[in-house]
Amino acid sequence: MAAQHEENNELYTENQDNGRTLMKERNGAKAQKWQARYEAGESLEDIFDCVGTPDQDRWRHEDPMYQNQFICSKKEAYVFGMNDRGELVWSDVSKGTIKKYFKLSDDMKNSGVVPTSFQLSRHAQLQIYDSNNTLIWTHDPVTSGIDVRNCITSYQCPYMHIHNDGVNVLNYLNPLTGAWVPSGMDRAYRF
Repeated sequence: MAAQHEENNELYTENQDNGRTLMKERNGAKAQKWQARYEAGESLEDIFDCVGTPDQDRWRHEDPMYQNQFICSKKEAYVFGMNDRGELVWSDVSKGTIKKYFKLSDDMKNSGVVPTSFQLSRHAQLQIYDSNNTLIWTHDPVTSGIDVRNCITSYQCPYMHIHNDGVNVLNYLNPLTGAWVPSGMDRAYRF
């Protein structure tokens, strides 16, 4: 179920499941520019530096992504990555909507912090680094004890995978049972 409302002259859409907000996205100027390019016939690869492996829709742990690098869905028009302001974002390019998972606080801006890269740690922690390679932000997954383990042929968990329906999934093996767990990012990190 999705509900829309307006805040600060921007339209927000909230997708809910059992009364819990799973995603809050907004129509943003940058996302609308991406949308215009996409509607003009440009592919995601034309608009973004799609860097996931093996097919640009997966992102390995401890593999840094830098400003303006994204994992891109194979079909449709979804991206997840770090924009040119160092914000960690997800976007439905076809609709011109964007969700920000991280943006600089006023204190960070005032102290001159410039986020330049982010990575998924071996324990599935989201990590953002500045230009001095100093860790400036982390966000832990809900599940503790996640560590590197083989989960599919030639690919180790944890990793992110942006699906063709736009869901960005954290894939990991349950530390207690060893069972494969694909969890949508909003649930996996309680965003």
